[in-house]
Amino acid sequence: MKKHAVFLPLLLLSMNASATDYPTGEIVRNVIDCMSELGGISDTNMYTCTCRADYMMSKMSYQEYDNALTFDRNKAMPA
Repeated sequence: MKKHAVFLPLLLLSMNASATDYPTGEIVRNVIDCMSELGGISDTNMYTCTCRADYMMSKMSYQEYDNALTFDRNKAMPA
């Protein structure tokens, strides 16, 4: 498990330059949440989740992502 904790930040630092407007903490949180949903920390899950994060960051700016998260969190609130 420690092996993954060391390599995850390195992998995230090497990600696509278009990801630079995303805060590092948000990228890490996204990848860790994704790995959790897929069953835990493994090389396969880390690869899958970093690819998903890279794809998402290539399609939307951080501002768009943040707005979508806010909408998703608040959609269940009563009007």
